[in-house]
Amino acid sequence: MLTKMGMESYVNISEITSDIITQYVRARSSVSSSNMKTLYKLVDGKIEAIEFVAGEGISFLNKPISSLRIKKDILIAAIQRKNKTIFPTGSDVIKEHDRVIIVSKDTKIYSLNDILS
Repeated sequence: MLTKMGMESYVNISEITSDIITQYVRARSSVSSSNMKTLYKLVDGKIEAIEFVAGEGISFLNKPISSLRIKKDILIAAIQRKNKTIFPTGSDVIKEHDRVIIVSKDTKIYSLNDILS
């Protein structure tokens, strides 16, 4: 219907409000060692992209990603370290103060530690 009207996208105020409330509630319940900064819901809410700042309480700081047992349907999509963006491979590590983008399907993530099985 939007295409017929010449539009490619739209803004749904109800979804935006819901996303902001969800982000606030989940960030408040997140542990202080893993601060949730941003939460985006994609594909009708089935996929979440979450930005965290890695704190000292993260159990896998400075360990190669390949050594981690990451839950199914969770992806470490990017690491922002100072002014450098890293698309991580198995040899990369997450360091304290890194901004980490996690993408998940059907799994609610409250802390970076929640990505481990």
